[in-house]
Amino acid sequence: MSNQTVVLILGLAVIAVVGLLLWRTISARGSGTWKISVGDLFKSELQLSPAQQSEMEAELKRANEARGPSAPVSPAPKLPNALPLRRILWVDDNPDGNVYETLALERLGLPVTKATSSRAAWQYLGAEQYGLVITDLGRPNDSVAGAVFLEQTKTRFPKIPIVVYTLAPDIPTAELVAAGASFVTETPGRLLSAVVTTLSTAKD
Repeated sequence: MSNQTVVLILGLAVIAVVGLLLWRTISARGSGTWKISVGDLFKSELQLSPAQQSEMEAELKRANEARGPSAPVSPAPKLPNALPLRRILWVDDNPDGNVYETLALERLGLPVTKATSSRAAWQYLGAEQYGLVITDLGRPNDSVAGAVFLEQTKTRFPKIPIVVYTLAPDIPTAELVAAGASFVTETPGRLLSAVVTTLSTAKD
C-alpha cells in the first residue's frame, strides 16, 4: 500500500469520526442535523512527488513487459505538481489484464473502481461521482461492446470523460472520438497521459 493511499485512508477515518461526533452533538441539542457528502472528499488535490513519478514509471514498465515484445510502447507522462483527487471507473471484462496500469494509477493516489460489465458500470455511475471512465473495446463474443457502452454512457452521463483503452487491431479511432471518447489509446504510457491530462483540465 502506497504512502498516498495510507494518508487518504487516515484522512477519511478522521473525517468520519469528526462527522459522527458533530452529528451526535447537534442531535443531542435538538438544533438540527449535520451531514457530510463523501463525494466532497474527492474534490481535494493530490500533491505529487518525484518518487511517485518513479513508481508510476516502474509500473508502466511492467505493464509494457506484460503485454509482450510486439505490443506498442510509449513513454510515461511527466507528472504535474498536483492532480485533483478523483475516482476512476475502469470497465473491462478481464480486469486482471490491467494490473500494472491500475497500480500505476494508484501510485498517484487515484482510487480505481473495477466493473466487468456495462450494466455494473452504469450502476456505479448512477450512485457515485467519478472523474473519468476507462473502458475496453471488445468483450467475449462482442467486439463492439465498448463502443456501444461509450455511446450509451455519453447519452446517460454526458459530462463524464471516457478513455478507450484497447489492443484491438484496426481501432476505429475517428468513430470512437465522434461517439464521445476523450482519448483512444493502446499503450500504458498514453493511457496514463490521457488520465493526467483529463483530470488536470477537468472543471468541477
